[in-house]
Amino acid sequence: MNINDVVFQDYQGIRRYGVVHDKYIIERWAYAEVDWIDDTQYERAMQALSSLRGGQQDFHRYVYRIDELKCIDVDKELTTLRRCLKRTKL
Repeated sequence: MNINDVVFQDYQGIRRYGVVHDKYIIERWAYAEVDWIDDTQYERAMQALSSLRGGQQDFHRYVYRIDELKCIDVDKELTTLRRCLKRTKL
């Protein structure tokens, strides 16, 4: 995984897509910071979690161990999704 790679994460059923903007090693583990794109569902989930727990704590994650993220080939992903969409219209 490298800076500018497109990544995917599944957070409790919320599909998140983003771009790695920083990467570093802490105690032999690689970590990444990600710019998440169109992340409204996750934002709402974190607000709801904060509200349920008293509203005083920020539950957002800002750093991810790289085994929590999956790099994706955007062109292949889009091609596959277009084929799926085309199949539904047959």
